[in-house]
Amino acid sequence: MGPTPPKSVKVIAHIHAKPSKRDELEKVLLSLIAPTRLDEGYQEYELFVSQDDPCHFIFIETWESPEALDKHVQTPHFQGFVRRADELLDGAPQVLKLSRLG
Repeated sequence: MGPTPPKSVKVIAHIHAKPSKRDELEKVLLSLIAPTRLDEGYQEYELFVSQDDPCHFIFIETWESPEALDKHVQTPHFQGFVRRADELLDGAPQVLKLSRLG
């Protein structure tokens, strides 16, 4: 029997735009998708918008390991988003990191 494979990490990130920055934030978030899908350890990276609140965006992500997620948040494309967060976001993102039980 070989080594235990790394456990994947599911991330659900809730992001709220300042109403006046909604369209700009959407463009920034959409610009993250292509480069993130090239990141090592990427398995899923999808962006959604709430049908009830157009300022509420949700990323659903899957990474092959916690280490892959850690590397992703250090990439230039993700750090570019972080640098603009105060300007674009209405509050801090709510990020859930989940491990599958069954």
